Amino acid sequence: MLVSGDNVENTQSVMLDQLPDDVLLEVMQHLDLPALFTCRLVCKRLGFLALHPCAWRRRRVDYGLRRWTCPVLRLAPCLESLELRVSSPGCHKLLSASTKCRVSELELDVESRRAASHACRIIRNQDDIGGLWGLTVVFKNCAPGDEAAALLAAASLCGPEELIVNFFGYKSGPSRTSRTSVDSPVVHDTESRSPLKRFSASCFCPQLEPVCNSILATHAHTLEQVLVGSAKVESASGGTSYMTSVAPLLAGMPNLQDLECPLLPGLEAVAACDSITRVFLDMVPNTARAVRSAAEFLRRAKHLRDVTLEYCGHLDGHLGVDLVLALASGRSRATVESLTFYLGDLVDVLLPSLLRALPSLPALRLLEVDDDSDELLLGITPDTVPVLESLRILNFGYSPCAHRWLHRDSVNVLLSANPSLLLCPSYSDMFCPIDSGDEANDSDSSSDSFDVTPCKACAMGCHQGLLDNIVLENIERQTVSSWTPLPRGVPQ
Repeated sequence: MLVSGDNVENTQSVMLDQLPDDVLLEVMQHLDLPALFTCRLVCKRLGFLALHPCAWRRRRVDYGLRRWTCPVLRLAPCLESLELRVSSPGCHKLLSASTKCRVSELELDVESRRAASHACRIIRNQDDIGGLWGLTVVFKNCAPGDEAAALLAAASLCGPEELIVNFFGYKSGPSRTSRTSVDSPVVHDTESRSPLKRFSASCFCPQLEPVCNSILATHAHTLEQVLVGSAKVESASGGTSYMTSVAPLLAGMPNLQDLECPLLPGLEAVAACDSITRVFLDMVPNTARAVRSAAEFLRRAKHLRDVTLEYCGHLDGHLGVDLVLALASGRSRATVESLTFYLGDLVDVLLPSLLRALPSLPALRLLEVDDDSDELLLGITPDTVPVLESLRILNFGYSPCAHRWLHRDSVNVLLSANPSLLLCPSYSDMFCPIDSGDEANDSDSSSDSFDVTPCKACAMGCHQGLLDNIVLENIERQTVSSWTPLPRGVPQ
């Protein structure tokens, strides 16, 4: 039965009127910004619903949608996340400091000292609105100074659970003092604010040390995760020696669980935090005193479960040996379940120590290293690591694909000795690309063809079911990973 155009319009109108608001709002959540703003022009009901918080609370407005930033700041009631370039000209510069749009996660790119003052106004405006959960401030080509310190102080007052501060693109050297008047970064009472749980500062330089220390001290009882970056500004004391005040502050945090830092002076004091379960140590500065302090921390810490040791190529090898052996002889040796060991250029010195330490870590389930030597692969046995479930191998590139690497004798010995081990090399290609010849025949020009000659392993035609198993496993996990797992039970 055919329906006239008028009847179709009437039917659609009746159906729309019959839909409840919650159904329409569910549909609006999946519209892009142009379509959502167009709904405001259809009728009063859709215009009202188009500005309802339920239509906006899951939206993320990043730099790619900057042409819509001004309408969003003017009309949207809330956003899940918003990214702003504070230094960029446009109407959003004024609106960002006066908008009524409540933002859950805010990222500000600050590219000049003057922009830092405006960023303070943006943060204070969101503080007045309420609801800010995460705040990221990225300083680009802007050396730390008074404005940056004032901005950090304002950021710590607005009550986010997560505060991240990054610096990019400036050269080492003394920071200039601002000629403009900037309020002193005083941290006020935060009892009525949401607790700060995660704090990350990629540049812990002398200019920012007082305000960063103030943040750490003020939120000592609530911080659970702290990332302290290496110094990027030269100091008279050299390296990161001016960070002597950081470790005592960390030691006074009763809920600290996750710590990433360089080798801080006095790091052994942080072992007093019984709540720490994860630690990432960046091996700088490369001094015997700093390494001894870190080694003592690894010996004293009681409940470590996830440990990462990242070495620089210029670190003396004998210093690194102290750390891995300290972990194996420490109080956490029976609780460590995950160990990431980036050896860098010190494989010859550190690998034997790692193999010596493994039998002393009976709970180790995940091992990640940047070496695929036969010495390592043959050293992984049920006797040395009895409960190891996954071995991740990073940064080896002499083979064109993981399939060829799978045919190595040491790999076969490893898999035979550890039948339940999940081996994960960091190859992006499981097999070499194989040219069937059809594409070349369809092309009018042979100049566009590529050399896709497979390696000997791929030319053998074995392990054909491996790739399908990998794809299915990644789909089931619903994750995107750079690792290529080699599961068991794969047809040859």
